[in-house]
Amino acid sequence: MKTTIRLILWIVLIIFIPRIVVGCTWWGNKTYSGRVIDADTLEPIEGAAVVAVWHKSWPGIGAGADTRFKMAREVLTDANGEWSIKGPRGSWGHILPLEFMYWILYIHYTNPPEFIFYKPGHRRLDRGGGMLGCFIAYPYVDQRVEGVVLEREADTEEEQRRYFREYGATTRPFIPLKDPERKLRSLCFSFTYSQNVMKIGRVWPFDQYTVVGLKKAETWEERRRARSFSISKTTPALREMFEMEDKYLWGRDKSK
Repeated sequence: MKTTIRLILWIVLIIFIPRIVVGCTWWGNKTYSGRVIDADTLEPIEGAAVVAVWHKSWPGIGAGADTRFKMAREVLTDANGEWSIKGPRGSWGHILPLEFMYWILYIHYTNPPEFIFYKPGHRRLDRGGGMLGCFIAYPYVDQRVEGVVLEREADTEEEQRRYFREYGATTRPFIPLKDPERKLRSLCFSFTYSQNVMKIGRVWPFDQYTVVGLKKAETWEERRRARSFSISKTTPALREMFEMEDKYLWGRDKSK
């Protein structure tokens, strides 16, 4: 009898422990916040769409994880260019001993959010490659150093390729600075690189207050490229912006 009870308990644990771990990454909500400004003038951009997108992943073998869209939330920036979104903290992985159970039971985990920043008349900023001329700045503090990570990639594709050669996927430009979050919030910071910019290990933006700079789109082609990506039905404000931009792009002479 005792052996049977133990067996049942083990089966219950095998089934539900992964679900509890997944639930922790899903229910562990946090507030993401920041500010959107003009990349050149540093003036706040009001009414920019900020979209947080979460994906769900199932562990896989061979080709890797099976990742699919889970949810999206959006807000518009206020008069100071500020925004905040509350949502799942997420995780890029999970406890290694549970890998096999995730795979056997086909249970998914939630990834940290990816962000899209868009305002008609500006270039788009997101992790899909729409960062030309834009930047991301966020504070970094540990026991040894404090300062600002500044990802100001390039104004052209050629400069962007050089940026990736210099920093790759594992490091980012780092500027030592006292009290970095306060200076970022007040914009008391030069969003340019000094001659000898440091490097720091790759850290994730948006875990702390993050300042995003959007570059103005000067030409029809730049506006078209900023518009050229798909959106979710759960982001009505962004969809409305796209409809307005479509009228601008295809409702007039491209040479104007």
